[in-house]
Amino acid sequence: MADLLAEKLGGEPFSWGGGSLTDTGRLRANYISALKAADGNELRPLLAFARS
Repeated sequence: MADLLAEKLGGEPFSWGGGSLTDTGRLRANYISALKAADGNELRPLLAFARS
């Protein structure tokens, strides 16, 4: 949904870490960590991950 919204507003889709989130490993761990931070109202890690 975030990609669709970004494109609808004239922006570029997010890169979401530049890899596959279905693979277990560092990329997935970083994504989950960013989601947990967002659950606590800290959005910066998720935004940084989405643009990495």
